[in-house]
Formats: sequence, C-alpha cells, structure tokens
Amino acid sequence: DDMVCVVLTVALFSVTTQQRNTLSIFEALHKNKNIGSSALQDFFSSMWECDWGTSVSHNIDLTELLTSADVNDVIDFGCTVFSDESQIHPQECESLQYPRDISLVKRIVGKDGEHWTGVWPIKSSDHITSHFVRELFSRGFSVVLNRMNLRWKPLFDVANELSRIFGYRVNVNLYLTPPHHQAFEGHFDWMDGIVLQLEGQKRWSIYEPLMLLPRREQKFKPSLAQLNHVTDTVILTPGDVLYLPRGVPHQAFASSDEHSLHVTFGIEMDEEHLWQGVLHFSVLEYFRHAKACNLDTDPTTVASIEGSRVCEEKCIPDLAIAIHVVIHHIATFDHRLRGGVEMNWRDENYLLEKYQRLWGVVIEKFEESLEDALQIIARNSSGPGHPLPPPLHRFIEFSTWSCPNSNMFQSTQ
Repeated sequence: DDMVCVVLTVALFSVTTQQRNTLSIFEALHKNKNIGSSALQDFFSSMWECDWGTSVSHNIDLTELLTSADVNDVIDFGCTVFSDESQIHPQECESLQYPRDISLVKRIVGKDGEHWTGVWPIKSSDHITSHFVRELFSRGFSVVLNRMNLRWKPLFDVANELSRIFGYRVNVNLYLTPPHHQAFEGHFDWMDGIVLQLEGQKRWSIYEPLMLLPRREQKFKPSLAQLNHVTDTVILTPGDVLYLPRGVPHQAFASSDEHSLHVTFGIEMDEEHLWQGVLHFSVLEYFRHAKACNLDTDPTTVASIEGSRVCEEKCIPDLAIAIHVVIHHIATFDHRLRGGVEMNWRDENYLLEKYQRLWGVVIEKFEESLEDALQIIARNSSGPGHPLPPPLHRFIEFSTWSCPNSNMFQSTQ
C-alpha cells in the first residue's frame, strides 16, 4: 500500500557564532516545500498518531548536537545542563545513577526461544566510568543514557522546542550500540518517538501495531509469534529522522561495521494529556459546581447507581468516581479516547466538536460499561490487592474534596 509521503525533519540552527543556542523546528514537509506552519499542519493531519515515516535532514550540524566523544564526558563527569561546557568540573556535576540514568543492555535468546533484553547488573554503589562502559561495550552491550535533555544543553534546547510544538513533555534517551548488535528485542513504546541517527547506521524493522495508542499501563512484551511479519524495513544513516507513533512494534539492529549512535525524543502523554483526561476533567468541573445530591442526570442512570454500594450516602463524589471508572474502562478498549489532545495545532471549533463526539461515545457505551466499572470499584474496595489504575487516583482525589466522609474515598486511599 502507498504510504502518505510525508517528510519529517529536525532543523537545528546556531543563533550566534559565539554562543551555541540550538533551536529546533519539527516539520512535516512534502518534497521541496518551504519550512512553515502549513508543513506542520500536514504532519499533524496525515501522520501524527497514525503512521510512521522517515526523512533525511540537511539542516542538522550533528557535531554541534552530540558525538560519541561527548558521551564519555557525560559518563565520567555526569554533566548536567547547568554545567559549564567549556570547563567541566566533576564537583559541579551529578554522577549517573543506575537504573535511573544509565543501563547496559543487549538482546539475548532465552531458554524458551524468545528474545529478551539482557541487562548487566550494576550495583547502586558502583562508580560508573567510561572505561567500565567501554569494556562492556566491547562485549556487545549497548549503552542507554536516559534523560539526556537534563545533561546535554543542545538536547535540552531541542526537547524544549519540540515540547513547545507538541504541547507535551519531551524526554531524550541516547542509544550507543556496538557493530552488528542489538539492544532490545522487538517491542512497542507507550510514547511517540522521534529518532535522530547521529553516527553509524541502524536497520529498523517495523511491524503491524498490536494495540493502537496504548497508555503506559497497557504496554506488554510481544512474543515472536506476534511479531512474525515485518511490514517495513528502513536503514537510518547520520542525519536521518524516524517518527514512530506509540504502539508501533519495532526493533533496531546496528547493521554496519561501525558503532551506531542515535537519540530518541520521547513525546510523553500521561492520562491527563489524552482526550480521556479531558473527559475526566469535565466530570470534575461538573461535580465541583453541582450541589450535593441535586443531580441533573438521567434518572435511570442515577437509579441504577443508587441501588449499589457506590452511592449508599447519595454523595455526588461517589457517583463521580463511578463515572471516572467508566470513562477509564471505555478508553481501555476504545483507542479514540486515548488520543492526544491537539491543543497546540487545532482551532477551538475542531476541539469542541471532537470533545462532544467523544462524550457521545461514552454516553453510548455507558450502560454496558457501568456493571464492569462497579465490579472494578468493588474489587478495589475489597482490599489492597485490587487497586484502581494509578492515574484514576488523582481524578478521584479531586472529586472527593467536597465529600470527605465518602465510603468510596476511604477505600481508594
């Protein structure tokens, strides 16, 4: 099938010759199209969250962004974006912590024949040096450095600019892989990723999505049987960019005789950033302004809840909790509610129409989902072994401010 031919690129420019201050503009361009807001609109309308794609960027000075030599400084000195890059003082830097900041991994074959990620055990008391890392690198382990936007100023600037464009939090991870090796088994991520190849080359195998737009807690390890058909293969060389929506399975292999270095800009969307979160917040607003037990709601819906333990005291927050769980339950099976909110690139009319349309989905499925939601709440009430999904706790806490004596609130603590 013909793919939507959209080009992704990250353009980095130096503002002055005296001070490196990197700006990043992420654009979706058709061939020969000039940089502009219309290019971004093309990307968001035809590729965002629905299709992957690659391009070559001719505007990136890769040596200004990051090199493998810079990686040694980060490992040895624990550089931060607050460090003076012209003269690194170890006492001013924060050492790398395992596994928060660094891990050494390689793909292995388990006894069950499945592919797994082998992790070199590093003690929290171990002093991690570039010499130690090079030794394991020579034995086939890839170096993974997390949160590089907090340790390397050019990456910090790029992540900030992408965050401005997308409207979401952006973190940067670095991957340095030995020749003819692979860091991870085939997997999918819960965040969208923009991959930028810096050195060497990597062969990426892309598979059909097993789940569209998964939330963080919906991630699982695919088996080889589930990844039995490669839909596309792409080789990234320095300057190439790859966009992968969350949920698209993939694996990457350093396919040349030299090491591979790339960074991934992870566009992270918690539940609050999804359309599901918008529905949760609208429930909060409604109950915040409603008077206790004076519900402007479909009587049949209220009656079905009043007979249950959820609404024993006819407390509005108890009903709100049930609605929160219903929304979460519906979103678990309907990816439309798990889409990111396009606040930064859609007009108000579009957003309002989509908001109303998704509420229509919830209303349509509310009755059939209510019983499952009540069972989820009942299991949660039975003890600590059946907790509600973590994101729901925040919404539930907001809903119970006006009703501190709610039985349901007591059970969710």
